[in-house]
Amino acid sequence: MAELRADVSYPLLPEWTTEEIIKVSNFYAMVEKANTSSVLKQEFINQYKDYCKVVPAIMTRKQLDRQFEEATGFSIYKTTKAIEMCPDTKFKV
Repeated sequence: MAELRADVSYPLLPEWTTEEIIKVSNFYAMVEKANTSSVLKQEFINQYKDYCKVVPAIMTRKQLDRQFEEATGFSIYKTTKAIEMCPDTKFKV
C-alpha cells in the first residue's frame, strides 16, 4: 500500500462509507506513487477496479480527477492510461 501524504487534501464524497474512503484514498496514494517512484502494474489495476466500484459514474470520476490533479499535480486518467499501455510488470510515469 502506498503512503498517504499529510499535506494533501484528497477529494472525498460525504456519502462514502469508511471502507470506501480507505479504498479511494489508497488508490489516490497509488497514483501519486506511480508518478513519483514505481508501482506494480497488477496492484495498481486492482486498486483502480476497487476505485471504479466506489465511483461507478464516469462523470464523478472526471470531477474527482480534476480535483485530485489540482491538489497533487497528478492526473488519475493519464496515469491509468499510461499504466494500461505499459508492457512491464513494474511501472513509473
